[in-house]
Amino acid sequence: MSGYVRHGFGRKPASSLAGAAGEVLPRVSRVALCDALRRLPPDELALALRRKIVPVVSLPGVFFYIACGKPALTEARRRGLGLVAYATAGDLLAAARGVHRTYLLNEAMLGLLRLWPEFSASRRLTPGQVVAGVMLLVGLAVALQWLHPAHVLAGLSVAGGLFFLAVIALRLLCLMPPGRRPPPAAAAQAFPPELPIYSVLVPLHRETAVLSQLMRALRGLRYPAEKLDIKLILEESDTPMQRAVAGLMLDDRFEVVLVPAGLPQTKPRALNYALAFCRGDYVTIYDAEDIPEPDQLLKAVRRFASAPPELACLQAQLTFYNPDENWLTRHFTAEYAALFGMVLPALSSYGLPLPLGGTSNHFRTTALRKAGAWDPFNVTEDADLGLRLARLGFETGVLDSFTHE
Repeated sequence: MSGYVRHGFGRKPASSLAGAAGEVLPRVSRVALCDALRRLPPDELALALRRKIVPVVSLPGVFFYIACGKPALTEARRRGLGLVAYATAGDLLAAARGVHRTYLLNEAMLGLLRLWPEFSASRRLTPGQVVAGVMLLVGLAVALQWLHPAHVLAGLSVAGGLFFLAVIALRLLCLMPPGRRPPPAAAAQAFPPELPIYSVLVPLHRETAVLSQLMRALRGLRYPAEKLDIKLILEESDTPMQRAVAGLMLDDRFEVVLVPAGLPQTKPRALNYALAFCRGDYVTIYDAEDIPEPDQLLKAVRRFASAPPELACLQAQLTFYNPDENWLTRHFTAEYAALFGMVLPALSSYGLPLPLGGTSNHFRTTALRKAGAWDPFNVTEDADLGLRLARLGFETGVLDSFTHE
């Protein structure tokens, strides 16, 4: 396998690090890279992890850097930064995990709690919810004491019926004409002058069976390779998945993010950890079994470019690629068609919050970070984030593109 070198996970094409003037950068040791990261204050550390450009010398008027990975090297040269060494992106991820393991895990686990404590599910019930629950139980006990049990059951039945009636009314509302004019057609929307960097988060956990299908889908995305930042997110304890990914031919679009062991071991915690290393202006999520349409990222960029900054998220339509397999898949396909093709577009047109799906959400990265990203204590992290964005004044729309799963 000549022409390829191994860097921890996967095999990457070997590339020359010589500059235009014949400059050759020495490769920095991982120990020296760890030392450089250890010296950085939190704000500079966050920037270095995203850009993969690590400052090592900072004197009055003198700045020198280590570029980690080919995209970072290209960006540093474009900006005219003084480079003294290079490292691979894998070296940086390993060094960050070794030096700042506790800090990065705390940020992934407690970042939302510190930023927006009222939105975190780390505490099961708020004091107000406890008081309301106790009052309801006391009221129920008093009602059973003073009223006939049949009357109490009738009242509970009416309350439950009103709740389900509200759900039905919402569905009926979605059949009515849209409350706002739909966005302009994709053909009329213009691309930005230069395509932005797009980060793609792919959390993987014990899903080796669909890895080859996933890689074909990711490699098939029609987006400039130098602008793609794809993170394959693995758990430290998932050895079979690590072995499977280690055998892949990975080019510079891909990085493998190994999430240190910790609790809660949830998908949102893994996403939060990987978000610290994302360099994209936009970020999306794909699950292991997803097959997105190849031009989905281009459609998202075009839509964001023509929308106000308040539009923080776009939800692509999810559907099944095996609707004819059996009775269950046919019904799931019909349910997905109703939800993503009718309900969510209607909610968006009325300016109502959208309960996001767990995949193919496209975010403005700055808005996602302002919202505190995902809640690692919430197993419905997708719907939770959609409602939180609305509570913080952001808008969510739907994207006319399919992801098959």
